[in-house]
Amino acid sequence: MADSHDTLPGRSVSRRALARGVAWSAPALLVSTAAPAFAVSQECTPQSASQATTALAFTGNTLGQWTQKSTTDPTGRTAPRVLPGSANLGTAPYWQFWNQANTAAVVDDPPTNVGATIVLTSPAVCLNRGTYTFSFTAKVYSINSRELVLKARVLDSQTGSTLASASDMKSKDGTGDSRSRTITLTLTQRTQVRMEYTWAFAKTSGTTGDDIGVTGPTVQKTA
Repeated sequence: MADSHDTLPGRSVSRRALARGVAWSAPALLVSTAAPAFAVSQECTPQSASQATTALAFTGNTLGQWTQKSTTDPTGRTAPRVLPGSANLGTAPYWQFWNQANTAAVVDDPPTNVGATIVLTSPAVCLNRGTYTFSFTAKVYSINSRELVLKARVLDSQTGSTLASASDMKSKDGTGDSRSRTITLTLTQRTQVRMEYTWAFAKTSGTTGDDIGVTGPTVQKTA
């Protein structure tokens, strides 16, 4: 499916000709991966689940305190990047992802025959011992031929090790445009954790990639 072109100031960006503006639904697909975390108790002030949710949100027209790292192979041009929802191109919002609050999605597609990885990492939040869920909703544009894979995990902020993760979300896996995942995390000690999203484009002859826009996680303590 051919892209239309919108223009950010000083740069040309290939965009989907799609503006569905639909409300996100709560799809049936729900995947949970549980992993007990046997970390040494860390010196930090525990936050409630609602405080953690607020800290991990994409706020307004920004990514909040999330940090981004993008890489391409040596033949790549500009690495893809992520922008928050509610951002505007002129007077029109971006396609289906951008008219939703607390969302983030890939803006630029990698060039032909270039693989790319875009990593978005949250600020650290301090959680007491217990069992928590990190839930998020995704909107997927699955029309173009080039597949995009989204990975999500919760990691130990100090060691960088993975504490729990969701199953991969693939733009063309045939489960519909609206999807959700839930990561279940059991902590045996007070721990600082971070949420991480990774978008990965395969190296392919396709010039455009499918997109996956996601919300910041909702954190709940279940036990």
